[in-house]
Amino acid sequence: MTSQEKIEFLLEKQRSTKIKIGVSIGLVLIIYFFSYGGLIDKAPASFMYFQLFTSIIMVIMLFMLNRISFGLLNRKFSKQAEYSDIVKQLTQNDVDEKIKVIVARVDGQQS
Repeated sequence: MTSQEKIEFLLEKQRSTKIKIGVSIGLVLIIYFFSYGGLIDKAPASFMYFQLFTSIIMVIMLFMLNRISFGLLNRKFSKQAEYSDIVKQLTQNDVDEKIKVIVARVDGQQS
């Protein structure tokens, strides 16, 4: 596998992880929205406070999806010998860059 193929694979994994996390958070927030009325009427106040606290955390997580997905990618692939050298050179903002720019930077650092 060439370094370009490895980088494309890793960036695709980061993108898919970011989408999975974002969709999951979005679904939970939609469920929270529709269950809020019933929660106010019939549930103890502690449930409402739990829902309020977790929804604030999830909205903050939506703004940090690049960091979160890169952290998960780094954790998963940094221990694999095939990808460890490339993962160490990637940053969380590489998912937004062009592949050719990343490959040129990584290949330049490996030489």
